[in-house]
Amino acid sequence: MHRPQLRRSGGGQLLGSASKWRARAHCAPLVSAACCGELAHQLAPGGIAHFVHLSHMLSFTDLTDAQQRIVRHHEGPALVFAVAGAGKTTSMVHRIRHLVEAEGVAPARILASSFSRATVNDLEAGIRRVGVRGVDTRTLHALGRQFIQQAEEAKHLPPRLEQQTVNPADAGRYLAQRALQKLAREQDTEPSMLGITASDLEDQIATWKGQLCYADLEQAHLPDRALEHAQQATHDNEDYLTLYRYAEAERDKEGWITFADMLMEGWEALMRFKTVREQAQSRYEQVLVDEFQDVNRSQHAILDVLTVPHRNYMAIGDDDQCIYAWRGANPAFILDFAETYDAKEYVLHKNFRSHAQQTTLANAVIQYNEQRRSKRIHLTRGVQGTADLAVCDTPEEEAEYVVSTIHTHLQNGTPTDDMVVLVRQYAQTPLLEQQLIDAEVPYRIVGSQPFYLRHEVQVLTRYLYWATLERTVREKGWFRDRRNARNYVKRFKKLLREPNCYVSSALVERVCTTALRDKVSLLDVLALRTDAMHDNTVENVDAFTDTIDGLVARLDQPAHETVSWLIDALDYEAYIRERSAFTEIADRRIQTAHSLATFAQGHATTQALLDKIAQISFNRPERGPSSDALSICSIHRAKGGEWPVVLVPGCNDGTLPTRANAGPESVPEEERRLFYVAVTRAQEALYLSRHDEEAPSPFLTEARTETAIAQCNTLRRVIEMPPDELTPADAVAVCVSLGALQLGGTLDTWWTPSDAQRQALRTQLAAAERRAEQLRKRARANPLAEGELLPVAVTHTDVLVHPDAPFTFASQPTDAGPVHVYQETGGEQRPVGRVALERSATLTEDDVAGVGGAAWSEMRGHLERRSNSGKTLYLHVENRAVEPAETSTPETLPDTEDTASVSDQTNMLMQVESAAYKRGKAALTALVDA
Repeated sequence: MHRPQLRRSGGGQLLGSASKWRARAHCAPLVSAACCGELAHQLAPGGIAHFVHLSHMLSFTDLTDAQQRIVRHHEGPALVFAVAGAGKTTSMVHRIRHLVEAEGVAPARILASSFSRATVNDLEAGIRRVGVRGVDTRTLHALGRQFIQQAEEAKHLPPRLEQQTVNPADAGRYLAQRALQKLAREQDTEPSMLGITASDLEDQIATWKGQLCYADLEQAHLPDRALEHAQQATHDNEDYLTLYRYAEAERDKEGWITFADMLMEGWEALMRFKTVREQAQSRYEQVLVDEFQDVNRSQHAILDVLTVPHRNYMAIGDDDQCIYAWRGANPAFILDFAETYDAKEYVLHKNFRSHAQQTTLANAVIQYNEQRRSKRIHLTRGVQGTADLAVCDTPEEEAEYVVSTIHTHLQNGTPTDDMVVLVRQYAQTPLLEQQLIDAEVPYRIVGSQPFYLRHEVQVLTRYLYWATLERTVREKGWFRDRRNARNYVKRFKKLLREPNCYVSSALVERVCTTALRDKVSLLDVLALRTDAMHDNTVENVDAFTDTIDGLVARLDQPAHETVSWLIDALDYEAYIRERSAFTEIADRRIQTAHSLATFAQGHATTQALLDKIAQISFNRPERGPSSDALSICSIHRAKGGEWPVVLVPGCNDGTLPTRANAGPESVPEEERRLFYVAVTRAQEALYLSRHDEEAPSPFLTEARTETAIAQCNTLRRVIEMPPDELTPADAVAVCVSLGALQLGGTLDTWWTPSDAQRQALRTQLAAAERRAEQLRKRARANPLAEGELLPVAVTHTDVLVHPDAPFTFASQPTDAGPVHVYQETGGEQRPVGRVALERSATLTEDDVAGVGGAAWSEMRGHLERRSNSGKTLYLHVENRAVEPAETSTPETLPDTEDTASVSDQTNMLMQVESAAYKRGKAALTALVDA
């Protein structure tokens, strides 16, 4: 594999080849070891290893004030919002210990629960470490099963649980398979030709049951109070509803309880049987539920009934990490909890996992969501982390960048299992897999297969491969190689089934037998048998034949064009969407299909593409033990995990966020929560990347990613700088960065400057203030400077500002940042005014007078340049309604810094006068004077 040459810059920064990509906003050396955290290393849902540390459990006195308040919560309902990496498990464990040791609650009277088995395992481990035994820790599914068992013991229900020989985790799949077989028999076809998989059906039924949606609500025999919560299942594809009824009928016949039934029937037992309800309600005095943002309707309803007598009910979670709405999780349950139960609310703000390079991006992005509880992550670990945004020319170069970064970490001693690649969808992996295979880096895709084994890719490659065989028959006659002949017939049968042409199996067999005997094209034989088909089938066969003819004609065209044409010819997107249980799953599969077209870029012909896939499948290194393989997983599966090194490729609009079902201006809030989850998985190093073939992710723009990382770098550079090298500009930069990133409030928790640093910062801040005053005097000598600091807006059509791009001024204010307006006079640029763009709700049109008296809306210009921080834009005014007055010669500053350019000096003055500087200065002054 060609690897871009990477080099270290001062301070150990990782830099990529500029000719390949523009690596931006780097900081910090590479790392290999995990730092602080709160849980133990174990498996997350889906089997992916992640780092959570329980190497030691904090004593009560080591807890933060916020954690201690949660621990001491006396009684009644409580809601705990915990930001990512906030130590919520530690808080829950110490609260349980406090309830037992200080409040005298019997351990068996405490329920600690969650949807996730991994979360419950974390709680169990933590409770053991603090020496408490006997607490009832169980998943919400297990809780529902308990209520079913109580109903059976009370003879309200037949004894199914003890008699059932099929594992409940497997029963749902078996029932789905039987339902599909029944529907296939009714339609005189095979289950595989229905276009619905058993896995999809099982997932859809489980989601319906989690939402208390019944196959036949009228036959549910629920009491009136339960009917207020229950619903009739609905779906756009009527076959799903039919299959749900068939599966339920089969389940009733067998007397089985599936994993999903533990919730629905557990809730039913509480609602239908008074003795079960009273027994359940009297069992627990305290109920604590973690990951509450992930609960669905049935879980929420069970907990509501369970806690009626006492409401000693503590819900813990983070609405900003609710990323399973598509399968039933509802952020409204946690957001409305305080109002529903008149609960006391607590917030855990402090993050113990990540550095400023990650937390500032997370804060900046998530604030744009409207359906959330307003809160910010508070930094505790400082600015010693790594963050990088790489902009690559093509998807191929982006994959190369990702693997080169991984390779560099490996060379520097980072263990493979300390790194993870997070993708929004598995459709992103083909190019990554190719680069990893070429680099001989073992990898595993958690929750999916290698791309060439995924169903949608195999359907398309089957068409491509069969078209090459069909062309051989047409151009050269029958096959000499018997293997090719067998493949020609075998794959033809599969082609007719997906998308389904509805040709009977018996007829297909006769067609294949004739073609093998006469050694002629299968399509020719098929065309001769249309008289034995229904009219609809004839139409399907004609469309199939047209597709193959078109495909054969395109085999020598660029492979990516051929694959894209095939997807359209098959109407494959509509086919997938119609047969998928969930929109989210349909989107994934459609993107997987299109990922083959992306992978095909650069392959001259279809055969070249097929050869490459064969080579990759043959050369893929064995992954060996999980600890020796790099993990690639979806952001969904990564929630709850943490790694020292996290790579997030695909930060492009259309990938993260996906745009399958959103309007051009809409960004679903769950997509923004996914980005938030991704960036908060990193303990030490976060690598974001995108390519220029698609627009950048709006999340990068919202977070002002490059600027935010650069400001973190500034803080780190100054903090690590020898005190005697500090300058006034450094002091100003620190204040601006602290204020802009809103890190001043927690400054004393992550930075303890030395005495020499304190003195140097005091000295340089004072020098900066003196220089600012000198610049103010100079500005006042310029008659055009009077009143020029006005809140106005610059309108711009591009997300990123490019040189020479035209702009106009608008009359409404924004928070776009400071702008310095220049005018060219006699071939020389002179400053004609400073413009601070700040929010102002009271601004009127009359207030927005432009330079020299002209209205801002009458001006037009272009960007001259942008400052290093990105906060200041230097704009050139091209036309004006009123000519400016002549400028007077500014007085000369009496210090050595007068050699700096006028724009640099004015930029410094603008920084010192900014709100960010003032906020940061207040925090820094308080720290150095403490």
